[in-house]
Amino acid sequence: MNQFLDQQPTHQPSNQQANQQANWELAKKLAVQTAAEQIARLKSGVAHWNQWRKAHPNIGIELLGAALSEINLSGADLSEADLRQANLSRANLGGADLVSSYLIGATLCDANLSGADLRGADLSLTHLAGADLRGADLRLANLNGADLREADLRGADLSLADLSLASLDFANLVGADLGEAILSETSLRTANVKEALFSENPGLSAHDKAYLISRGAVVPGNSQKVVANRPPNIRPETTLT
Repeated sequence: MNQFLDQQPTHQPSNQQANQQANWELAKKLAVQTAAEQIARLKSGVAHWNQWRKAHPNIGIELLGAALSEINLSGADLSEADLRQANLSRANLGGADLVSSYLIGATLCDANLSGADLRGADLSLTHLAGADLRGADLRLANLNGADLREADLRGADLSLADLSLASLDFANLVGADLGEAILSETSLRTANVKEALFSENPGLSAHDKAYLISRGAVVPGNSQKVVANRPPNIRPETTLT
């Protein structure tokens, strides 16, 4: 009998593979532990949380997928926090510091974000339907594919933000600043754009601008005469759907 055929393959992992697996399991355990500890700190109160962050500025905030619905985080320092896929529906984040935070795929439906600082935040694919964003600072924010239906964005600063593929149907943009915001395939046809500022926006056609003017928007450098009072999705070349 062939001795090689009798031998059973062991396929035992090398020491390097075993170490990598062990390190990966340890990293996952520590991540879960870190998230649990940070959630407990958040729930202990904003004042305590902000003091802790000030004392430990180099500790990353890892709240991936955290369940934080209806929590009161008004004025909380969540700058650069990882809040991807977190549930913050109906949470109070009024005046919170969310500069450069990661909120990709997070749920913020009906949340209070009035006056929040969201400069440079990644809100791509975020669910913000019905959210209160009055006076929020969203400069340079990534809102690509975000759901902003019926959101209140009165007086918000969205200059230089990326709103490509975002839905703003029935959103309130009265007095908002959308200067240089990217509006490629953005849904704006039912939004209230009265006194909202549109300037040098990539993705806006001349027809789109005329339509926005007809709805009361401010478009510097363009005639305020209404060229065509019809939705911008009438023409196939337009980007506003």
